[in-house]
Amino acid sequence: AKIFIFEKVGWKDQNIKVFPNPATNYLNIATTTDYKRLNVVNIYGSVVKDFRLIGNFNVLDLNGIAPGIYLVNAFSQDGVFTKQITVK
Repeated sequence: AKIFIFEKVGWKDQNIKVFPNPATNYLNIATTTDYKRLNVVNIYGSVVKDFRLIGNFNVLDLNGIAPGIYLVNAFSQDGVFTKQITVK
């Protein structure tokens, strides 16, 4: 079993913006922190998309992801940032 622990943290505290939310075909990631990887996880804990992040701004293709609620996990040397998104 997978256990997820969530802490509500403001975007400015994490130096990352994830938009638009809700998303449709794409998701923008803007950051000042060195995030290397990002994945999209469904409500069952399965990774449905995995992305390599390059630089401070990335546009991620969400085509093929079914509408629903997902978690976005951004990974850096300092840890993991998690945000809930909705895909329409």
